[in-house]
Amino acid sequence: MAGSGKSFIGKHFNDLSCNTIFVVPQNMQKQDVPCDAVTQNTFFSVPVCKGESRLPKYDYSGYDVFFNEIYMSSPCILNKVRVFCNENPHLIVMGAGDVK
Repeated sequence: MAGSGKSFIGKHFNDLSCNTIFVVPQNMQKQDVPCDAVTQNTFFSVPVCKGESRLPKYDYSGYDVFFNEIYMSSPCILNKVRVFCNENPHLIVMGAGDVK
């Protein structure tokens, strides 16, 4: 449900001194986040265009992770989120999104 405060949860964690990074589907959405944010492609080192070299590994050490607008993600990215969660059980990982 739009406007119900899903993204607020991630921002609130950041206010509680939990160093939270927002992972968003599109560059434009980074502008709406008042804390550190990266795109899904940057976070998962996925090049934007086919044939481009792989992006450098993103250093998320020191962060808990908030995947925002998760329903805008492709099945490939959703699988990367699943693998990330399984490989990092020590992190707080949150996600939010809604279907329109």
